Amino acid sequence: MSRPAQRHKLSRTRDQRRALLKGMAESLIIHESILTTKPKARALRPYVEKLVTKARVDNQHARRLVRSRISTDDSLRKLFETIGPRFADRAGGYTRIEAAGWRRGDDAPMARISFVSTDTEESQSTVGVPATTDPVEPAVKPAPAKPAATKKSATKKAAPKPAAKSAAKKPKEALA
Repeated sequence: MSRPAQRHKLSRTRDQRRALLKGMAESLIIHESILTTKPKARALRPYVEKLVTKARVDNQHARRLVRSRISTDDSLRKLFETIGPRFADRAGGYTRIEAAGWRRGDDAPMARISFVSTDTEESQSTVGVPATTDPVEPAVKPAPAKPAATKKSATKKAAPKPAAKSAAKKPKEALA
């Protein structure tokens, strides 16, 4: 028997998850790139891509559908006036998730989710920049690597520790 596909639950209730995705989607639309944990970025991607698909066609029905998913006027305006037209000719895949290391406190995998740039933006950004084939010399030369320390063999036993002299323990002869 087939089962429906499991969604990203993110250890939250339905209402908490909806509020989280709504807030993250608004931030992504306003800033066009956000840093978050990898599971949250993977859950956010289909949410935002469906909004962008609806925003490609600017009409009242699409605005009302998107308005039910995001609430701020600024994010709604930016989605329909800049982001939607930017991806009007693209058939999907509006966002990119890039690994960004691990968070210091709990070692959670971090990721940066951002909108992909269009082909015209990429070609304009590289116009007039000369291609260099010469290797760039580093400003500071790295220090030579230290040789790896060898481990002591497991069969050797540590030397016995010398017995500590204690003032509390005196021979019986000294007490008499």
